[in-house]
Amino acid sequence: DDSDTNNNPPASPEPSIDGSTPGLVNYKYYEGMWNYLPDFSAMTPVKQGTTPGFVLNERTRDDFYAMQFTGKLTVPTAGTYTLFSKSDDGSRITIDGQLVVLHDGRHGAKEKQGSLYLDEGTHDIVVDFFEHDGGDSLKISWSGPGIAKQTIPANSLATDPDAGTNTTDPETNPDPDIDPAAADGFVSYQYFEGQWFALPDFNQQVIVEEGQQTGFSLAPKQANDNYGFRFATYLTIPTDGLYTFYLASDDGSRLSIDGELLIDNDGLHANRERSDSLFLTAGQHHVLVEFFERGGLDTLAVSWSAANMPKQSLDNAGLSSAPFSYINPADTNPDTDNTGSTDQPAQSDIKIEYYEGNWTSLPDFDLLTPVSTSTTAQFNLPPSNGVLFYGYRYTGKILVDTSGTYTFYTSSNDGSQLRINNTLVVDNNGKHVVLEKQGSINLSAGLHDIEVTYFQSNGGEALDVYWSGAGMPKQLIDSSVLFAP
Repeated sequence: DDSDTNNNPPASPEPSIDGSTPGLVNYKYYEGMWNYLPDFSAMTPVKQGTTPGFVLNERTRDDFYAMQFTGKLTVPTAGTYTLFSKSDDGSRITIDGQLVVLHDGRHGAKEKQGSLYLDEGTHDIVVDFFEHDGGDSLKISWSGPGIAKQTIPANSLATDPDAGTNTTDPETNPDPDIDPAAADGFVSYQYFEGQWFALPDFNQQVIVEEGQQTGFSLAPKQANDNYGFRFATYLTIPTDGLYTFYLASDDGSRLSIDGELLIDNDGLHANRERSDSLFLTAGQHHVLVEFFERGGLDTLAVSWSAANMPKQSLDNAGLSSAPFSYINPADTNPDTDNTGSTDQPAQSDIKIEYYEGNWTSLPDFDLLTPVSTSTTAQFNLPPSNGVLFYGYRYTGKILVDTSGTYTFYTSSNDGSQLRINNTLVVDNNGKHVVLEKQGSINLSAGLHDIEVTYFQSNGGEALDVYWSGAGMPKQLIDSSVLFAP
């Protein structure tokens, strides 16, 4: 029983000389729906105040909320300290601006830890937490010289007298629009030991060690053979564009971006590099690298390049620690086991709308209701269902690798038109036999809206769509450059 023996409420702690209040920390409480820790600096708290330690007592609901705690941590003796965060869902511990524990993402009550050397005295501590739904819990513990693992006691904590709207160290986070974790420069790693001939399912393996480091280094390994790593990071893409990634390893490795396998360099082999490219939008993307070593030499190098950016190590890119499971942030109903699977349509699928009507030229499809809507990989006519009078509208995006002038062609029976970014480029309208027409447009590298419309009156039916330009010969528009609208 912690109550006062005279039934009087305990006295409020007296502020210290520097203005901090012993036994309490500052908190800010937020409400919202997230799959990862949000950018607290960009949000307005629902309420804020002080609380005795890193507890969730100030929450006003059980789901869809977040809290940020800031305070001072008193270290009694210089030495190496281990911080533990057991949370449901995601959490993060930062000391003196240095990320110590990243336990982000949606998950049940699990614990992660990290260690660092601390001088005797007072240090800044920040604990971030968010809850999506289901259970919610947070427990922050530590151990160190002469301290067995225990919940950080109140007598080691105090409020931060300088806590304001932004507790981030301006030197480590000069841009107030960037979340501290988005600029920490770290890669999360998990280290495993075992004998494999190919990459195992690391979800089924026992983690020997985990933590954060700068880059995809094998330095934390505890053996020279029969081990594996899994690395996860967020990569900040500066501008929309086509990026090439390279993965060199001895033995096997894989690289996935946003939950999709991009490079498969698996198996037992000497040092070997493989590469592949994909279009990425500006912003953060999840990168997962898996690696195993059987015997002999062990190497791993992750690189990238883009237009106007020579090939270089990914270690030097804008990286930040990440969970090992990817959840599509656009998925409003993500899977609860964090596998990252979604029901989103395939990236290359374009939208196709089917109409019926008797026309002698293309109608205004905006004024009509489609009979059916589906997706397709290319600008192909679906098998005829016996109807003589019908039309199709295809909408999506087309990826342009290199800026320049591009020529588009439609060959159709009957009429067709092609628009880029809502500009009519090819007008092949009207009733006619198979006829090809073309038009040109200057396009910058990146994604552009594309729309193809077609109608069939009677008789023969045909539709083919081509393009050429920027050193590319005339060819059918392939599904690899087509994306959902």
